[in-house]
Amino acid sequence: WDLLSDYGEAAVANPVLTKALTSGAAYVAGDLMAQVFEGRRRVETLDLGRCGRNGAAGLLLHGPGLHYWIQFLEGPFTNFLGGPGVASEWWAVAGKIALDQTVFSAVLNTLYALLIGAMAAKPAGE
Repeated sequence: WDLLSDYGEAAVANPVLTKALTSGAAYVAGDLMAQVFEGRRRVETLDLGRCGRNGAAGLLLHGPGLHYWIQFLEGPFTNFLGGPGVASEWWAVAGKIALDQTVFSAVLNTLYALLIGAMAAKPAGE
């Protein structure tokens, strides 16, 4: 049984679902680690609702969103820059990184905060 090979096959066969599930699992693991670092070292002190909300955010927002964002960067944006022949030029890579670290991160972080707040039933101002 080759987990890495199986994952690669799943990512090719069902890329959005695979990335969504992977991101959801990573968000759950990340939140659990964050809670442990906050001092919640006993199971009964963990905020499992928060953990579930973060897993849902990874599953519904980050995984699919990142899939389509990368498709945009490698497709229409690369074509705008001059086509596949320029995709690995330093200035094309720098442009993709700049967009990723500004536009995408701002949109993702805003949507994450709104989604987490909505799932926690918090007022919009909070």
